[in-house]
Amino acid sequence: MLSSIDKGVKAAEISRPPAGVYGDVDLRVLPKYISYKASNLREKTNLHFVMGLMLLAWISTFVIQNNRVEYWQTKFREKEFILVPSKIVGHTPATPQSVPDSYVKFAVKSFIQMSGTTTPSGIRDQLERFAGYMEKKLGSRYLADMEEWIELSEKKGLYEQVEHTNLKFAYHKKSGVIDVDVVLRRDRRENADFLGTAMEKMKMTLLVQQPKPDQEWTFKIVKYSRKPM
Repeated sequence: MLSSIDKGVKAAEISRPPAGVYGDVDLRVLPKYISYKASNLREKTNLHFVMGLMLLAWISTFVIQNNRVEYWQTKFREKEFILVPSKIVGHTPATPQSVPDSYVKFAVKSFIQMSGTTTPSGIRDQLERFAGYMEKKLGSRYLADMEEWIELSEKKGLYEQVEHTNLKFAYHKKSGVIDVDVVLRRDRRENADFLGTAMEKMKMTLLVQQPKPDQEWTFKIVKYSRKPM
């Protein structure tokens, strides 16, 4: 027998929905939509990851820089200052091989007083301080030569006071060497007894050097002599 389909009865045909379309929903675009959403989600995830890395890097940089700033602030507060006598007002400008004559004169006057105006109680410390400005071997030799006078001054209570009557110096700027010639008047007394006056001649050769933390003057004494005239 022939079936309804074989007879061509339309009502008996198997009904099929349109391929990929169900009502108002077109399932043919579903793979593209899923791919778009997955790509969009992956992009957002990657973006969040990159932003997290950037935030971590920024925080690390901030912490490191903050510590570095605190470190350098601490080091800055440890900077060294050069102490100069109170008679020098303001700044003393200086460049390599160029030191103002006024600065040289103040330094020489300080060396004169340091080496010549002494008291029994302070002579040793004062002359050791003066020797600290000398070249090492010269300073050791100077203190060895002065030891007998130091002991005599401490024992007998000898005081000395010096005043320069003539001071000359020649500054060789290319080498940074300064040759100094000084004429001194030296007064000496033993306790309250005046022992007399004598004229002396002092010679020094100074060399410009880098500042030292425990010294006022940027000079090193490489030659020194003090003799009666």
